[in-house]
Amino acid sequence: MFEPLKDSPLNILDVGAATGIQKHWAPWLPYLRVNGLEPRPEEWKWLNENALPNVTYHNWGLSNACKMEKLFVTNKPTASGFFQPNPRYAEFMPARTFGVNKVVWIDCLTYPAFLEHCGLPAQHVIKLDTQGSERLILDTLTAAHWQQLLAVEVEVSFVPLYAGQCLFPEVHGLLTAKGFTLIKLDRHGYWTHRGNFMKTGVGVRDPLTPFFHGDALYVKLLGAEDLVSQPDLLRYLLICRIYGLEDQARFVAAGAGIELGWSPYTLSERMMIFTKRCVPGARALRLLVKRLMKSRAWGTAT
Repeated sequence: MFEPLKDSPLNILDVGAATGIQKHWAPWLPYLRVNGLEPRPEEWKWLNENALPNVTYHNWGLSNACKMEKLFVTNKPTASGFFQPNPRYAEFMPARTFGVNKVVWIDCLTYPAFLEHCGLPAQHVIKLDTQGSERLILDTLTAAHWQQLLAVEVEVSFVPLYAGQCLFPEVHGLLTAKGFTLIKLDRHGYWTHRGNFMKTGVGVRDPLTPFFHGDALYVKLLGAEDLVSQPDLLRYLLICRIYGLEDQARFVAAGAGIELGWSPYTLSERMMIFTKRCVPGARALRLLVKRLMKSRAWGTAT
C-alpha cells in the first residue's frame, strides 16, 4: 500500500547519526529519505562509505545558531556533546565512557539553515540524540516546520548528566505545546554505583536505580480529516506502521475508508499467543526461563 511513497517519501532527519540508521527504519527504506548529521569527520566518512540506499549523511552539527560550537569528545564517541559530563554524577558515569579525551570545534547550522543549505523540504520525522542540546535544536523550528513534523524520537534526561543540558520537562513541555503526545518512554538501562551498566529486560524484575535518561517517542495523534492528500495519509500510516501504532493506524484508516493489511499484533505478541494456546506446559517453561534470566541478571550486576 505504500508504493506511491517511492515518489513522495517520508522524510526523516537523524541528528546524531553516529551508529547509522535506526533498526526500525530499515525495512521501510524504499519509502523513506533519511538525512543524517554527524559532525565528527571520521564517523561521517565511515557512514558515507557504508550508507544504504535513500540515506545521505552530512558533516554538520545542529544548534540554536549558525556558528562554531565546542564539542567535548568522550572516550565513547556516542556520548560526546556540547556540554561537559557533570562531575556530580561521576560515580554513575565511568571515565571509560564519559571521560573527555579532547575538545574540537565543529561547524553548526540551525534546522532552517540546514534545510536551506541542502535544498531539503521540511521533515516529517526527526530523531534527536545530541546529549542535552535537543531543546536548543527544536527551538529553531518555524511554525511551517512544526506543521509538517509528525513524529519526534528524542533522547531525554531526568538529571543533568551533562552540566547545563536541557532536561525532560523542557523537551516534553515544548512538544506537547506543539500538539504532540508522548507515546513511549524507553529506559536505556540501569547505571549503578561504581559505573556498572545493565540493560533493561534481562530478568524478571529490573533493579530499582535512578532513572537518568531514556528514549522518548512523540507523535501527533491525527484523524483522517487532518490528512488532506493521499501522500499525507500514507506517510502518516507508515509512521504508525514503523512505530507499532496499530490502533491509531486503524482509527485513521477507518476514517479514510480504507482497509489495512497488517495484524494488530507484533510478531512477539503473536508468538506469545501461539505459545499460550498450543504448547503444553508453556507457562512453566516461561517461568523457568525468567528465573534463569533473573539469576543471570543479578550475577552480572555486581
